[in-house]
Amino acid sequence: MKSNRWMPILVMVLLAGLGTFVGVNAILTAGNSKVKTVIPPKVQTKAGPAAKAEIAAEKYSLAVLRAIDKESGKIGVYLVDEMRETGFSYDLATSVKSVNDEELVISELQFGSVLELVPRDDSGMLSKISVSKNAWDYKGVKNLEIDEVASRMQIGDSKFVYDAGLTVMSNRNIISVHDIDTSKDVLEVRGVGEKILSIDVTTGHGTLDFTDYDDFLGGSIEIGYEVFDDIAENMKYVLREGMYKVVMRNGQYSLNKVVEIKRDRTEVLRVADYIGDMTKNSEVKFNLSPAEAIIYIDGRETDTSGGIRLDYGEYMVRVTAEGYVPWEKVVNISKPKTVMSIALAIKKEEVAEQDEEADDGMAEPDYSGAAQADENEGESAGTAQTSDGTGENESTTAVRTDSTTVISFRKPEGATISFDGRIVGDVPCEMTKVTGEHDITISMDGYESQTYTVDIADDGEDAIFSFPELIKE
Repeated sequence: MKSNRWMPILVMVLLAGLGTFVGVNAILTAGNSKVKTVIPPKVQTKAGPAAKAEIAAEKYSLAVLRAIDKESGKIGVYLVDEMRETGFSYDLATSVKSVNDEELVISELQFGSVLELVPRDDSGMLSKISVSKNAWDYKGVKNLEIDEVASRMQIGDSKFVYDAGLTVMSNRNIISVHDIDTSKDVLEVRGVGEKILSIDVTTGHGTLDFTDYDDFLGGSIEIGYEVFDDIAENMKYVLREGMYKVVMRNGQYSLNKVVEIKRDRTEVLRVADYIGDMTKNSEVKFNLSPAEAIIYIDGRETDTSGGIRLDYGEYMVRVTAEGYVPWEKVVNISKPKTVMSIALAIKKEEVAEQDEEADDGMAEPDYSGAAQADENEGESAGTAQTSDGTGENESTTAVRTDSTTVISFRKPEGATISFDGRIVGDVPCEMTKVTGEHDITISMDGYESQTYTVDIADDGEDAIFSFPELIKE
């Protein structure tokens, strides 16, 4: 009877416990469901587009620059690791940096540079373009050794490898490794580790050919410091691009001619057009300012203080002095007597220092020019004003030396030109442009001298003068 009495009580206790368990479980379940609704967005954020961009920003591609298209905002590159050529877009937000982390504009990147490219997103737009710090760059490389069979190259004692993705460029054009003349070309070579990635031909080569030189056969030829040879039939030379003095001699015949060799071009020298008689030479006098200036003729330092004699022909003349802008030109000697007055322009920094030190007045302008006994290429109208005031301009131009332009005197041929009392040379001749009002005196033996006052405009253009013929005494 006692056990039957406690049975209902036990059942009630069990039911109460079960209800408590169900309630607690419901609360916990509800709590867990609330947590799950918070967690997925966090996980989704890490896996979304922003997270992908952040992950992509940590990676870069090693590439060689092959082209820049500023109009479309794209660059063409060769991807080193993927061994393929492709293109990427850039915009104003794209960071472009040098190997020293200096900010650049896209046009300042050199073709053939080894770059690190960082994408902004999957669209092909770049976030950053920088010259790789891991790449090396050798400039002025000559006599590069190339083993095309083994795909190897050698610079001095250093050996390198290359593959089919090697970028070879000349004048921003892709060329073949076969086009390199290792004995003539000057190269810029770039790579990473022991692998060469790009070669840029900074100084190329061309060919000098000859025609109509039968009178010189058996004689000798000199071409700058590159060629010292006997003159023979079918003569032709491959030369590094640049200016060369060609000297040919055979008995009474001689030739002095300056030629320019251009990259991948053939220059043909028709010798018969330039033959001179060895008995024809000129007494040449140089007036140099400053007096301590050094003159080089065909690359050789020359003492001209007492005057010199030069065979008829062309010569490369260079004048230098410390603190002055160097002067260089090809001059033609074709008269028995030649006077050349060359006055160097003071360097801008020197002029600035002189202006600061000057207490009063304007410093005397520094003239530079050279007489050149060359054939007249045609008369050009000038703006000369006669000494009696005809055509005088009331406005006055400030005196200034403009080293980027010249004053050219075309007429009368053979007359001597003096500019503000200083001899420039024999017409035709020219000098560095000096703006403002100046006196130009024209003189010649047996003729009355004439002086003109001219006002030379500061317009950034060359000034050309052709004065009237002189009157006989």
